[in-house]
Amino acid sequence: MQDTQHLTHSPGQADKNITHQQSVENPKMEYFLFEAQQKQYLKEKANYLNKANKREEIIELLKKQREERIKKEEISQAYKPQITEKRSRSDSSGCDAEVLEEIRAVQRLQ
Repeated sequence: MQDTQHLTHSPGQADKNITHQQSVENPKMEYFLFEAQQKQYLKEKANYLNKANKREEIIELLKKQREERIKKEEISQAYKPQITEKRSRSDSSGCDAEVLEEIRAVQRLQ
């Protein structure tokens, strides 16, 4: 088989994009398109500014909530029960062994 390339255009030509060409023939249409473009740009800019403002409001609210939570934790710290050391297993293992021996002795009697 032969490897062949199929070119849709001759090598020196490229497709022209007519949507980006400026039309000198109809200045009213050009002005209309320019105004539409400007309106869309301003609309998008306003949308992004609104999003930025909402983001800042959310960040401020989160900071406020965090500060309130920290204050509440500081206040409640004085009322929290103090953690005491628990008995170690080595201390209680002797008691458990004694209890087990007594249970076995009672079972033997029956």
